[in-house]
Amino acid sequence: MLWLLVIVAAAQQAPKHAAGFQLGEGEWQQLDKPLAAHSEISAANRAALLHVLAPELADVPSFPTPIQRASQTLVKFIDLNGDGVPEVIAKTVGDACSPTGNCSVYVFQKIGTKYREILEGDAQNIRIQKTRTNGYLDVVVGMHGSATEQGLFVYQFSKGQYWRTHCYIASFSYTDKNGEVHELEEARITPCQK
Repeated sequence: MLWLLVIVAAAQQAPKHAAGFQLGEGEWQQLDKPLAAHSEISAANRAALLHVLAPELADVPSFPTPIQRASQTLVKFIDLNGDGVPEVIAKTVGDACSPTGNCSVYVFQKIGTKYREILEGDAQNIRIQKTRTNGYLDVVVGMHGSATEQGLFVYQFSKGQYWRTHCYIASFSYTDKNGEVHELEEARITPCQK
């Protein structure tokens, strides 16, 4: 079974995704370090990230303040557009997540001394593909609906942000003609029904 981890939703369409989507074209990102624990980020950049994350977490009750909640958000730094300045993938934890583990996820881009959101949604995991659209690596967001099925949403960059362009279902089991359920070693990936 695949172990998958974070980011995203936006329901608008932009560029067409290349035919032949392959789940094996990228790498699932492990977000296991909170923003407060990252030593590779300067105090000024940490403060700028907290400034954009805190308003997103104002309604989550488990921490006394949105800033405390934002400091516990899991982050990873990845250069998605090859400009030498890494974007920030962020995933909330705890009360901001559903019972199936889908959490709020974000991608932020550094512009000058500030960060701006270029992707936002709910997901359990995120995968950075090797393919690019308009100079940015494509992103796949995985969202679990059950223990045996996951929605895979492909995001591509256009007009200053990531847009959802395709949807797939990854099934880890199937039911035969006799009604018996069988587990699969590799997920069966099919396009979402319209």
